[in-house]
Amino acid sequence: MHLHCDGFIELKLSSMHINDDGDDEGLDEQDRTIEKLTRQLDRARRKCEVYRSNLLSILKDIEEQKLQLSVKVQNIKLGMKE
Repeated sequence: MHLHCDGFIELKLSSMHINDDGDDEGLDEQDRTIEKLTRQLDRARRKCEVYRSNLLSILKDIEEQKLQLSVKVQNIKLGMKE
């Protein structure tokens, strides 16, 4: 099983089985399982994007605070030289 951007289609095609007697009831169950797993994957991707966005925001804030501290330290150094 390989997942790519079009993973739903590839997953569905790679997991389809038809019984020798032609009974395809298993396909319906497999389709439901694939749909359920696809929804779970979509939710996980959305959560991941929210976490990523939050993390980038935190990192930006940290960088801004670091720059402010650098300026303060530089000002203290200059004040000590005078």
